[in-house]
Amino acid sequence: MRPFLWFLFVTALALNALSSFVLSEGTHLAVSLPAGAVAVGSAIAIYRTRRAES
Repeated sequence: MRPFLWFLFVTALALNALSSFVLSEGTHLAVSLPAGAVAVGSAIAIYRTRRAES
């Protein structure tokens, strides 16, 4: 399950960074807020998974 969480985390960060260069300001906010939420949620899940494994 952890590789999927890493994929979500990296994809969300890349989408957030890419949208700031490519999209207009309003569209960037519409993309970056959900992408940021996915990145934070997956980072928390990765942390909890690592903590449970150790």
